[in-house]
Amino acid sequence: MRLRHTGPAVAALTGLLTLAACGGGQAPGAGSAARGQAGAAKGVLRFATFTVPDTFDPTKRSAGTSGLNYLFPVYDPLLRTDPTGKVVAGLATAWKLSAGDLTLTLRPGLKFSDGETLDAAAVKANLERCKAAGGGCGSTLAHVTGVEAPDATTVVIKTDGPQPALLFGLTTGAGMMVSPKAFDSPDLGRAPVGAGAYVLDAAATVPGSTWVYTKNKHYWDPAQQTLDRLEIVLIGTAQQRVAALRTGQVDASMIGDAQELASYREAGLQTAVTEGGDPIGVITVDPSGPFADQRVRQAVGYALDRAALTGTPFRKGMSTPSDQLFSPGNAGHADAPAFAYTHDPAKARALLAEAGVKDVPVTIPAMPGPQNKTEAEAVAGMLNAVGFKAKVVSPPPQMIGREIYSGKYHLAYVPVFVPDAPTLADALAPEGGAMNPTGRPYTKALDLARQAAAASVADEAKGRALYAEMMAALTEEGVVIPAFWSPVGVAYAGHVKGLRPWAGGYMGPPVYGVSVGEKG
Repeated sequence: MRLRHTGPAVAALTGLLTLAACGGGQAPGAGSAARGQAGAAKGVLRFATFTVPDTFDPTKRSAGTSGLNYLFPVYDPLLRTDPTGKVVAGLATAWKLSAGDLTLTLRPGLKFSDGETLDAAAVKANLERCKAAGGGCGSTLAHVTGVEAPDATTVVIKTDGPQPALLFGLTTGAGMMVSPKAFDSPDLGRAPVGAGAYVLDAAATVPGSTWVYTKNKHYWDPAQQTLDRLEIVLIGTAQQRVAALRTGQVDASMIGDAQELASYREAGLQTAVTEGGDPIGVITVDPSGPFADQRVRQAVGYALDRAALTGTPFRKGMSTPSDQLFSPGNAGHADAPAFAYTHDPAKARALLAEAGVKDVPVTIPAMPGPQNKTEAEAVAGMLNAVGFKAKVVSPPPQMIGREIYSGKYHLAYVPVFVPDAPTLADALAPEGGAMNPTGRPYTKALDLARQAAAASVADEAKGRALYAEMMAALTEEGVVIPAFWSPVGVAYAGHVKGLRPWAGGYMGPPVYGVSVGEKG
């Protein structure tokens, strides 16, 4: 995805950040920036966000990307993504994917923040720990059959077939290396020991309010440590975030919705958003009961009014209605998809009648924040208009990822926390798939995914075409029902340089190359 940067005079943007879009709601610690000192300090970045980390142990965190911004400073992953979502070098400088393994070449001389050596043996221990942990971390390595460390800088990850999705998986929790010496520490969840550019300053951190990071003296590339200090500040409402950035209480902020973005621009602050965007849609989490019938699932797709969903003040002009889950440039996108939904309430009613059901009960979990609940209620209203009996509930915000995919709900209207079709195929795997808690075998789609993975090793174009077929099959089956794309965005003051939003919605971009000058 490309980036768009704007100052106050640039024309309206075409995207908006939402991901979990907690920005419309109140969160613990809201307003904490207002208690700090105003004025920018050179080398100190104070970054406002509206998510909280559930843990600093990568093997125990919830699925999805929410909260990763807290972990990136302390954990350099094995591989990184650039702002467009492309996989690039991290702790590993090179990688080779084959039909039965993924070989990584590590940087020489790496160390953890506790001074312990980070070599192939440490990577092997981390990957084995991640796989054994299960959950979101373990599901990333579901196709890993073993890990070898033939020398200090070579890691060979054995797989049960070609696994292109593993590359992206190693850019997130599964690729975040913990010092093996800290594996059994009861404090790891709040006192991380990684190999990132920074370390968490436990003494200065106020959990639920402000997380403070300072330089890691053992980091492999001091040139990337462009900040002397990083503070991630939890500010729960858009009004408070805009005020904090406008008055200098913080230097940068995530953007929660279109209205918040407009407020930053009206205040003359800088903004940047990705084009394309993260997919938002309906996911069939539990295809049982009435939802075991494909016609019932398809009725959901035809009931959705995408123009209405993207026409609210929350999203108007800042999101793109879509009949596909993934935007152009991502594996799984097709110029002309083989199957797509339109807004057709009559067809939705006819499908329910053919299935012999009416007043189909369905509970939809809402993402945190009043705007998200309002939008989920709008979706429920669209379903009720064609013959469902839908209601909306609000799970605890801190556990939203685990709750949605717990198997309690038939449907979820959510941001889809995966970057492309290969990763989605893993998430929907019948055994260990993070988005398939009931273990349903999506036979046709997953067979296409296996063909695509095999083809991708030698012929990327053929692999992408097969992944597009897989996405059409999943859409037609009513497993994934696209609604629109929503970009990721940040706002920042003029003295901040190099800050860019990251594709994938990390609720705060990694801080590589970001610098803060004196306020002018």
